[in-house]
Amino acid sequence: MSEKNFLGALRTLCEIEVARAPARHSLQTQKCLTLARFMPWSQANWTDSEREHVSGCRYCQRMMALVWREECPRLWTLVKYKYAMGTFPFDEAMRFHVDRDGCPRCSRILNSPLIDRLKNLVAQGADLAGSAVAAYGEVASAAEFASIKRPALHIRDTSEDGLLVSTLLETAEGLLVLHVESPDRKNIGRRVVAEVISESGSLLRVELELVSAGEFGCRAEHAYGRIRDLPWSRENFVFLVRWLGEAG
Repeated sequence: MSEKNFLGALRTLCEIEVARAPARHSLQTQKCLTLARFMPWSQANWTDSEREHVSGCRYCQRMMALVWREECPRLWTLVKYKYAMGTFPFDEAMRFHVDRDGCPRCSRILNSPLIDRLKNLVAQGADLAGSAVAAYGEVASAAEFASIKRPALHIRDTSEDGLLVSTLLETAEGLLVLHVESPDRKNIGRRVVAEVISESGSLLRVELELVSAGEFGCRAEHAYGRIRDLPWSRENFVFLVRWLGEAG
């Protein structure tokens, strides 16, 4: 979703909430963050005092949940919430999002073995915050997911720092193809590992080296074969692409 569309949709949600609310919410304080500070692209620039305030403020937790109505939290955020890895600052916001708003996507993931597999990767040292990670079939039932009428597979994600962009798609010929990109030419020659992990534990793993893409940075591609021939093609799965080693 583009930043313009995201802001428009979120503004509509906010206007609805504001219309229902009194002039000033009883939980709001002078230290509470503005709506703009909760945008995904602004959160990375929060000050230490802002983070500390949000973690203990019921009003700001509700604001975070409001943002998640329009764009769900990343998979890595769900892993940290479920397993309390480190100090997770948005417990109340997540409970509101899952229990009060009843988000089917996040509820399904939190109760899926896929999130356990992500936890295991973190335990092995994977940096999910610096990876492109997404899930497929998140809200579909088993019958819906196995239907021959399902749309062609196409998932895309970007790491939190924007330096790793990965797309897994099904071509018109039924091939499963991976595209990995980085806008920074300093990453030419760096290697990534791409993993597709199904709910049953099936794993596809491939290592790739990024090559020059001219002025557009660097890229790598890989074709897995026909998607219908893959053993997990009728399952939900996690798609993860991460760096191997540190930048040179």
